Amino acid sequence: MTATENEELLIAVTDPGCWFNGFAEAIAAQKHTGLGLVRTLGGEISWSICESAYSKTVRVLMSPSAPSP
Repeated sequence: MTATENEELLIAVTDPGCWFNGFAEAIAAQKHTGLGLVRTLGGEISWSICESAYSKTVRVLMSPSAPSP
């Protein structure tokens, strides 16, 4: 987890397995995962296969929200 220069939060998680079956459904909240919730909160979600081709990394970028009045 890191913070960018624009005060965005970047979370990257790497796990075994080079495919993400059901990714579209997961971010559309059609599956019971936290990725759908993250997307509804404004998170940008992406994933990629690692250079080793034996794992993948899922990345979430969260921008700061405007303060509540």
